[in-house]
Amino acid sequence: MRPSATDLTWSLIAPIVLSATAVALFVIRASWAPPTWFMYLPFNLALAWIPLVLSTVGVVVHRRIVVIPLGVLWLAFLPNAAYMVTDLIHLGPVGPVAEIFDAVMFCTFAMAAMMAGAVSLKHVFEWFRTQVGTLLAASLVTLFALLAGAGVWLGRVHRYNSWDLAIDPSAPLADVADLFIRPAAHSQDWALALGCTGMLIALALSGRLWTATRPPSHAQ
Repeated sequence: MRPSATDLTWSLIAPIVLSATAVALFVIRASWAPPTWFMYLPFNLALAWIPLVLSTVGVVVHRRIVVIPLGVLWLAFLPNAAYMVTDLIHLGPVGPVAEIFDAVMFCTFAMAAMMAGAVSLKHVFEWFRTQVGTLLAASLVTLFALLAGAGVWLGRVHRYNSWDLAIDPSAPLADVADLFIRPAAHSQDWALALGCTGMLIALALSGRLWTATRPPSHAQ
């Protein structure tokens, strides 16, 4: 059973509000000082929205012949949602703007990106739940979140991006394989990947619980 239009709309409210807030803060900051140094923030947020757009299309279409190829693209772009948390390493005094404002702006962008990824993860879980049951769907989504965490490591440490998987997947896949083959040699890398994984899953679960507490869509 596919979600109703009301349920789908409710699932998109949080990422839309957070993204609008982040962009508003960016525009305000740009009115105070040239935003050249932070131009990657809206670009990275747009990348973070790609998995949510793909999962939303999958929810609407709900046909395997369309959902499966969309799912491959979704998994390739999912790391972009968690990646923005690592943009906080760029936070520092830049120009005349108070550092505390930039901290709030960076955190809002990161929250918006993570929420977009978490909602898309919830969409994918709901699709798999109708196909294979709750337990297997939860296991698959956890694996996807873990791969997204590994993707953040690939992007931040090895500087790969989603397009590298399409152009030459051998190098990034070899690095991911090494992550699993030699976990002791990658303790800090695993900490990064698991941290991003945990945040995605926690946000997806909180969204599910919040949705469960609101009135049914048919309530008067």
